[in-house]
Amino acid sequence: MTNVPRVLVVGYHAYDTIVPVRGPVPPDAKHEVERFFEGGGGPGATAAVALRRLGAAVRLYSPLTDDGPGRRQRRELEVAGVDLTGCPVVAGAASPRA
Repeated sequence: MTNVPRVLVVGYHAYDTIVPVRGPVPPDAKHEVERFFEGGGGPGATAAVALRRLGAAVRLYSPLTDDGPGRRQRRELEVAGVDLTGCPVVAGAASPRA
């Protein structure tokens, strides 16, 4: 038996869009966006990936969706080594976005 910590994460996931800006944008102003990044996020999913990277065996419990962002997030979590057997798929639902 190994001493690898086993962690169950129960929590929220979201599909994040991150838009870097050069500085504060004044109210009622527009700011040109040079690039943006999209990927899985949310406190539960982020904690699960972080714990896995620290060496824990991690199982996530968070309902995922079957839309494009949900499938991408599932793939990212699987690649990170997070056990998703506790993640039911909610067919036809839209992924939470942040």
